[in-house]
Amino acid sequence: MAPWIAHYWLVIWDLRGCALHVAETLPYPNIHLVLEKRGSMAGGVHTAKFSRKLEGKSELFGVKFRPEGFRPFFDDHISKFADHIIAANQIFGKGPDRLAAALSSRQETEQITIVNTFCRERAPESDKKIDLADRLVNCILCNPAVLLMVGYSPTQCRKSLLESP
Repeated sequence: MAPWIAHYWLVIWDLRGCALHVAETLPYPNIHLVLEKRGSMAGGVHTAKFSRKLEGKSELFGVKFRPEGFRPFFDDHISKFADHIIAANQIFGKGPDRLAAALSSRQETEQITIVNTFCRERAPESDKKIDLADRLVNCILCNPAVLLMVGYSPTQCRKSLLESP
């Protein structure tokens, strides 16, 4: 799954009897597939910090796609994800909700195997643009002045990436 997926992440909480907790993350140019029993979703690229209220007891299993890595799975403009969350069932059918139920109470290595199988069954052809986008994003993150050297501001670059088909 390396051509498309950067890494997996897992959040488990048990806040029963505790006050509501707000978890926040900073923006990064990636789409995430979030699998959860109460409804799976895909979201990103966010231009501001992302906040989510955590309460009760639950868990999330997340798939962070490489820059451009989600595009082959989504037959529309990636710009629809800019600061938005889309129900994963709109992209993959009923699969993500079934997948979230299958992940519950399993060991992390089993969860990764199950998600890899799900993604592999839907995997498109490998695309060299994904590797190029990944290298460019990493280069820019290490040295943001690179954008200015080629005549782009960070805002122009983000708009260009989000608007490309």
